[in-house]
Amino acid sequence: MPRSLLAAATALLALAGAPAAGAAQQQQCSTGDAATAAQVLFGEGTEVVRTETVAGLRTALVLQPYIAPGTRQRLVHAGGQWCSAETGLNKAWLASGREVGDGRALAAAYARLAAAPYFDGTTVRSHTTAAGVHAITTHATTNGITAAWVVRTDARGIRSATWRSTGLGVKPFTAEIEGLTALKGASERYARTDGSALRAERGLPTRADLAVDAPAATLTYRTPDGWDLHVVAGDTRQMPDVGQDTGQYEADKLTLRAVRKMVADNYREFYDWGFRANWTAPKTRFVLVSSPVQVPAAAKSGFIYMNDGTAGFCIACVFIADDFQIHMAQEAEEALAALGYSYPGADPFKVYSNIIGHEMFHNWQNNYYRPGSGRSAPGSYSEGTARFQETLHDYSEISHQPSSLVYANDVNGCNGALPASPDATLATGVFADARLYSACQFFVPWYTSAGPQAFADLITKGLPEAVKVPQGESRSAERKNVLAIELATGRGFVESAAAWARGLITGEGMTYGSFLEGGSAPRDWAKHLERWRPAVLAVGESVSRTLRPGGIMGVEVTGATRPRLDGGADLAVVRDTAEGTVLSYPASGELVPAPGAGERVFVIAARGEDGSAPVTLTAGTP
Repeated sequence: MPRSLLAAATALLALAGAPAAGAAQQQQCSTGDAATAAQVLFGEGTEVVRTETVAGLRTALVLQPYIAPGTRQRLVHAGGQWCSAETGLNKAWLASGREVGDGRALAAAYARLAAAPYFDGTTVRSHTTAAGVHAITTHATTNGITAAWVVRTDARGIRSATWRSTGLGVKPFTAEIEGLTALKGASERYARTDGSALRAERGLPTRADLAVDAPAATLTYRTPDGWDLHVVAGDTRQMPDVGQDTGQYEADKLTLRAVRKMVADNYREFYDWGFRANWTAPKTRFVLVSSPVQVPAAAKSGFIYMNDGTAGFCIACVFIADDFQIHMAQEAEEALAALGYSYPGADPFKVYSNIIGHEMFHNWQNNYYRPGSGRSAPGSYSEGTARFQETLHDYSEISHQPSSLVYANDVNGCNGALPASPDATLATGVFADARLYSACQFFVPWYTSAGPQAFADLITKGLPEAVKVPQGESRSAERKNVLAIELATGRGFVESAAAWARGLITGEGMTYGSFLEGGSAPRDWAKHLERWRPAVLAVGESVSRTLRPGGIMGVEVTGATRPRLDGGADLAVVRDTAEGTVLSYPASGELVPAPGAGERVFVIAARGEDGSAPVTLTAGTP
């Protein structure tokens, strides 16, 4: 490209920006266990969520650190290897000793497994076969997505396959409102290449796929620390925009001006919290030529891409990367409503601003821990803190109601961490990656005990240090969270765990306003948060559980006792009195006085170290 044309392209794309396209085709299969294969096939930081049998095949669901909170992938075990279900199912099918035959079983298995990045938990609802052509309809528990498939097979296996999403929110479903999904009309096509390997025609969306394909209308917000955040119109932008706001939200909805204000409002708050930008410049494409070329974006710039329904793959997305970027569907509010979340009585501008603020917070996380350096933050940290911080803004009143995402009683909210058997769940802790957003249950009661500065330090210092794992060592997702909390507070994890337990048991310690004084009024965030009711342990009795890092166990005691711990954990006592709750940290075997009149006493065991450990808590005789 001539230098003058490259300079012009750079200038144009500094305004319109569309970051770099995707990576090379992935490897099909790998030896080793599922955890090892997951990292070989999908990159460092990929973690196994669970293993299960699907379509008669041994499979593993893994989470790849690609798009927050992580991109699902399916592995299939066969012949001593783990293969990608999307690219390697032909190979895995034959290696497992299965015959292709008429291809019916293989086609059904592909329809259940291959689309995992977009929808998973898939069942076949109808299946007709004629001359190697299989018409299949499926339903996925991920967002209740229904899809129509056409799969073609021959003697060598699957030749080609395609799916198109036909519905969203079709019950039963598990809502996943962030990251990749398949809004109605999204589609993908797969074709066999040389040998048995299959390849997606489009592949996982890159930032370019979710963004604009040419210079488009742009409005820029200049941040207090000198960054230019460009709000760009992606796709077709099916909305009125008369050049000025009308004052009617439905008419002005998500114009670039409205979005710029949302971006500015959120950024100013984060800046006042003490956050400072240090993102890398995104890569952009010059697309006014037949073969797009990569050109550097301007330094200190970032992009917010506003996509309409034709984008298809994302309600609200952030790539886990070192540059600033947000990808938003114009229909995000409608998608949330379809999945069962609502903000009755709330200003719709604030609702959408809340979603943008959540995605912007992911960029601040990336700003400090630098995933481009090969570091991997736990999804429970990324989403737990991002959901929690929704309670700290000047607009947080919209979330102080039971139907908001903060209080969602599923994986998306703080109430999703206490199922029917809370004791077993709390022993595991809320920091396993499978918990994701529900880890916010920890941060709500922790916040008033640790203080606003500790929360800011957690993002800017604690987690960035905790993810620096020395060469040759490993550190679990749970331990990364625990270590980050210890570094942010300067105290052992047992003190933070005690504050968490106090809140869950008594409901105290959760009244606060916005991060900055003078913003939103203090609110009791315990009002809609579920409670934990530990069982009574009589003097002389014991209870045992296996604790994971960040896990706790607890009992109520009704008399004086000398609680004793056997195993790797620390003790805390929560004494609930008429004047308030008192926390203490006795040594194992130290006397804990009996509850006074109107008091209740709870003994807590908390584990901060890595690895699982059996722990026995005994209410010793005083």
